[in-house]
Amino acid sequence: MQRPSSRLFAAAILACLLAFWHTASLAEDQPEMQLVAANTTITATVGEEDGEGLWVVTGDGTNYSVWTPEELSLDELSAFQRNFKNKEVTLAGDVYKDKFGNLNLFVKTLPK
Repeated sequence: MQRPSSRLFAAAILACLLAFWHTASLAEDQPEMQLVAANTTITATVGEEDGEGLWVVTGDGTNYSVWTPEELSLDELSAFQRNFKNKEVTLAGDVYKDKFGNLNLFVKTLPK
């Protein structure tokens, strides 16, 4: 039996490295957020404050992280959380799915 040449071995290693690099670069090319639904309305229950920000849960158990505009003060966000915790609200905005599969609702305003 003849041993493979070092050139053949080096070519095989190079091919493996290129395949790995290509797979890694494809993962990096995927967007951080992918639009799922624009200008949609969601009716959901406001969750408890858990240190991770504002989130809501729909009747079918779907969780959404709620993202608000920067202009909305922390006091306004805290007041909304306090007033609507465990209550059903209707929110309007764009739904995005992040690279981990989580749903994120970007709203322009919050109910008062």
